Amino acid sequence: MYTKDAIRYSLNLADQALMRSLETIENAPLTFPTENGGCHPLWVVGHLAFVEGLTHEMLGGGSNPLGDWAAIFGPDTVPTADAARYPAMREVRAQYVQLRQRNLQLLESMTEADLDKPTPWQ
Repeated sequence: MYTKDAIRYSLNLADQALMRSLETIENAPLTFPTENGGCHPLWVVGHLAFVEGLTHEMLGGGSNPLGDWAAIFGPDTVPTADAARYPAMREVRAQYVQLRQRNLQLLESMTEADLDKPTPWQ
């Protein structure tokens, strides 16, 4: 197995698990996982979308298209129950799907030698 195959396999496996989970929780986007809080589904999907944008940026594909979401979904942000702070779940999910596809396309455009090179962030 080549590096690209392993990356593709891992990304697809994680994506399938996320999408299966989303089907069961999409109607409760601001439900905290415990009575003590935690990260509700909307924040989790938003954070994953934001990270997909960071991945694109780190691999040299340009700036993070969701950079303006850093204040609500970036590292060290704290999820709140205030729906007005967030985009709708359908928009967040659509952004995640779009950026994941974009990253898979970027992966496909890379050679095994490309994957051995340091990223611009290293």
